[in-house]
Amino acid sequence: MDPSGLGDGAHPRVAAIVSAAGAKLHRHAELGRSIRSPWDFAEAVGVSPERILKTVLLADRGLSQSRRSEAVPQAYAAAVVPFAWRIDMPAVARRRGWRGCEVATPEELEAVTGYPRWGVSPLGLPCPAYLDEQILAHETVFIGAGRAGIELELPPQRLADMLPNAPGRIGTPRTDAR
Repeated sequence: MDPSGLGDGAHPRVAAIVSAAGAKLHRHAELGRSIRSPWDFAEAVGVSPERILKTVLLADRGLSQSRRSEAVPQAYAAAVVPFAWRIDMPAVARRRGWRGCEVATPEELEAVTGYPRWGVSPLGLPCPAYLDEQILAHETVFIGAGRAGIELELPPQRLADMLPNAPGRIGTPRTDAR
């Protein structure tokens, strides 16, 4: 058994990256309540919802889905923002050098990342991941562990250090969340 617990829950690619980062594993099944949404998770662990991040796979809108599948990693990027925020798609497209972008299909998500739809991690991806700089103000943040129902908690600067791109403004708070 892995003493950190990461190898017993996180996707192997994620566990290998964060093993030395001081990340804490949170399994939804062990929280003593039903977790049906990020709001439920935030309440269960007693944190602000802004600390729960989502990783969304985006695709170059200028390429067809079949052309994108032949152009990994150039045709994809991941955006990492608080789950209730909107992704500034033009900002990500500019950073990527695309004319525009769109959310990748669930089929593309699984084929490109190897992660399930509800367990995407910004770590271990074959494409760049862009982190919103505003999350750096938090003591810790929560990211997907590459498996559904498992989250990793770690300092946001450590997360930023594990990603190849500098954090920037790629998200905006939603006023209509929840």
